[in-house]
Amino acid sequence: MTAFRLADVRPPKFDRLAARTLARLKRIQGLTATASDILDGTGWNLAVPAALLPSRFGKPIVVAGHALTLRYLPERRRIDTDVALTSQSKLSHQVVYDLASPGDVMVVEASVRDPISVLGGRAASAGAKARLAGAIVDGGVRDIDEIRAARFPVWSKWVTPISGKGRLEPITINGPISCLGVQVHPGDLVLADETGVCFVPLDVAKETVARIFEVAQQEAGDLRARGARRGR
Repeated sequence: MTAFRLADVRPPKFDRLAARTLARLKRIQGLTATASDILDGTGWNLAVPAALLPSRFGKPIVVAGHALTLRYLPERRRIDTDVALTSQSKLSHQVVYDLASPGDVMVVEASVRDPISVLGGRAASAGAKARLAGAIVDGGVRDIDEIRAARFPVWSKWVTPISGKGRLEPITINGPISCLGVQVHPGDLVLADETGVCFVPLDVAKETVARIFEVAQQEAGDLRARGARRGR
């Protein structure tokens, strides 16, 4: 049997924000709420609430990094048990990891009819080893205990024991995808926390980030001022 090869693999070709900028973003309280307000104000509809895409990390975590995208579609042929168990998996997260720079975020479109996993414990461990910041999955994940043990932040639509092996076929890596109805492009800035996920287009990332820092500084000043008034 020949190894499965995904034909449409596009190397990432975009400039990333400085690591210190991403680290500073992760320290902002209410990051995605602030980002969502700023995106709304500039005409972008690019936020997904945690009710639709919850964190599976088990405790509060904030992620900020650039998107590498992976799109799956359902297999067209029926599943034959013997073939499914012995065939090579077509799950292609490792291809994404091999293309990634430290701090990147894998964003997966696998929105199929039934909850099917595209990422489990071994994939999470490999992602952590590749130093990705995390994964956003419009689809299912499994092995939640192993994902948490790997300390690999994951947001997903579903949690399911059902493997994607023999059920899903990768279509493209680093092409435009949809995540819970939001259009995502490779290089988009991904911001994720307990409130939800926001995708910031790369061509407006610098000004959006500057505005996030400005709003955060204003809000911190307002809190200090209120505290000073109460202390009088």
